Amino acid sequence: MIRFPNPGSNIPTMTKIFQVLYSYLNKQYSFSLDDMSRTLTLANLASSSGYMGEEALNRSTRKKRSLDPLYNQSKMYAEVYRTLGWIQSTETSRLQFRFTLLGEHMAIAKNNPLPLFRQCLLGISYPNEVLEIKSPNKNRPFFTILKTMNDLGGVINRDEMIVGPLSLDYSDANYSNMIKRLIQIRTASDNKQALQHELEHLSSTLKIQINTLQNYTRFPMAALRHSKWVEDKAVKVYKGTRTMLSLTEEGKNLVSWLNDIESIYYPDLKSNKENEIAMICRIGFFEMLERADFDIEHIKEKLIEDKEYIQKQYKKDILFSPYQTLPQSFVNESLRPIIGKINEISDEVQQVAEVSFDKEIVSEEPLTSTIFLQNAYSNNSSSSSEEEIVDEIKKLAVKCSNSVKLIVDELCGRFASSDKDDFYPLVSSLFRTLGLRCENPRHGVNYQRWDAIIIDDNFSIPIEIKSPSEEEFLSVKAVRQALENKIVLLSRKSYITDYDTVTLAVGYKCPNSRSDVYRLINDIKSTYNINIGILDISTLFTLAVKKVIEGKELSIDIIKGMEGIINVADI
Repeated sequence: MIRFPNPGSNIPTMTKIFQVLYSYLNKQYSFSLDDMSRTLTLANLASSSGYMGEEALNRSTRKKRSLDPLYNQSKMYAEVYRTLGWIQSTETSRLQFRFTLLGEHMAIAKNNPLPLFRQCLLGISYPNEVLEIKSPNKNRPFFTILKTMNDLGGVINRDEMIVGPLSLDYSDANYSNMIKRLIQIRTASDNKQALQHELEHLSSTLKIQINTLQNYTRFPMAALRHSKWVEDKAVKVYKGTRTMLSLTEEGKNLVSWLNDIESIYYPDLKSNKENEIAMICRIGFFEMLERADFDIEHIKEKLIEDKEYIQKQYKKDILFSPYQTLPQSFVNESLRPIIGKINEISDEVQQVAEVSFDKEIVSEEPLTSTIFLQNAYSNNSSSSSEEEIVDEIKKLAVKCSNSVKLIVDELCGRFASSDKDDFYPLVSSLFRTLGLRCENPRHGVNYQRWDAIIIDDNFSIPIEIKSPSEEEFLSVKAVRQALENKIVLLSRKSYITDYDTVTLAVGYKCPNSRSDVYRLINDIKSTYNINIGILDISTLFTLAVKKVIEGKELSIDIIKGMEGIINVADI
């Protein structure tokens, strides 16, 4: 029987948790179950012993991991997300994960994730090269469940699902025999007892308790309801009135479509050449996105040759989800001719990502550098920026009698608890206020690892940002990611820069004076010859306020040479 993990039955919550995990962890080379647990507690999405946040994590942690509630909850979520193709285990560890391109699309589908979620349900297929499944049964469970419902008068209950479609090794003959057996059970004089007997026989064969078998159905039943393919109805099939899952009109239309397409299973691919499998990956993935309401018009022409070739083998449209079937290294390479590199970082970045965080770092006094501001060449001290923050600064200037300190203190207070959705655009806006061309990357642009970038013809500067809700003080992690940003920019050359130009980390507060961060900045300088600069939001507000009300200028030539803690002074 196909055994689905059971982290809960609330699909919207499950999806939201994934999007939050992606938001916090997507820039790491890989992440662990402990990273997931920390993120869930940080975002107040998990509790333990009645506590939230860091205290929940402290109370949950056990030396024996199997007894750790948050660890086990994260493990359940990870299994669901692997099943849906949103993450995959790394090549070196089953408990280290990386987000897939399919997962990235789910992460950015915040306004309407349902269409893609539905496609991921249809994409679940066994056996595959992604999950460690003991059963050799060939089955596409949601396809099989819906088809079974349609052939059984449009309804099914939990126990029929267990002994029928979830236990099927799919072939036309096996499917036909399963339908006949379920009809025999339904038409038995004591059909309720007949179904119970079938369930007990399966339980004995698998050596799994019946209540455990029933728990394996919680996710598929919740997912079917959430997808609006089925609804609960009181149907008199078994003795007494029992609620059963009933196909909706949308579900019936889906079954008609499923009957008209070619469902490709992993064993079907073994006779194909590698380039043919790559074509199937491209067609399967992009048509999956198109059915989920993503716009793929710009790449359709690139699929024409693939489709013409594959249609010689498969006469119908195909149903195949590559990230739920094959290792993402192969799938990424298959998609590369159309969309370029995916989730690839240079060897240097991987080495940085794999450095142990447990290594003892001796703190050092922070290196500092100072930005000396000059008066504008024009006598007009007002800013021409159209940024909203400029209007706010001007209003506060009147209220605070042009006191830079009072204005900055007021602005810092307003953003003391802001999250990344507010804080990241704010940082970009402040740099634009200073006259620099600064942009946040679009959602889903996976080759841009930075949170913002100052774009220049010669000295572009990537920016790592940490909002107050992520961390109050800039950390070692922020500095490591600032280094990764620079290495990726130098490697991929998406914008022009050089080794001498700084890479920035911007947060709510700079680290404490004896923080490990400063030793790391010095180590990065000596190892990679890369300058890391760190800015707190107070300093950035000060620069912007001085620009707006005093006309003080800041050029790219000044900021590109900064490193360590960046201060501000006038000349």
